Amino acid sequence: MLEARGMMQRTIRLFAIFLGIVLPSLVFAVVDLGEIHHKGEAAALPIQVASSQSSLEGIAKKAFSLHGGYVLVDEENAAYTFRLTPKGARSVELAIESGKPPRVLFKKEGSGVDLTQAT
Repeated sequence: MLEARGMMQRTIRLFAIFLGIVLPSLVFAVVDLGEIHHKGEAAALPIQVASSQSSLEGIAKKAFSLHGGYVLVDEENAAYTFRLTPKGARSVELAIESGKPPRVLFKKEGSGVDLTQAT
């Protein structure tokens, strides 16, 4: 009985030591986001995001709104339109347009495991 109690106490101590070492590294883990450059009071760029696929449009709008350097506006007030066009089950074409009538400034196709993961 005493031997079982001693073994239990050692197990608890080892577990406590383990938590003391591992837990802080999990709680205070550093996430490297790379370099972030900010130029003071630079105005956010007014853009429109458009896609025939609502899920792609929603993801892109969320990403641009979280970025901070862009503000989502309607077509009339946008300096640029980011157009996402599905190209098959796993590919998406990005076209960046500007002007009236719109002129394509940049176009690139990306692919991934599905449309939402295409890069």
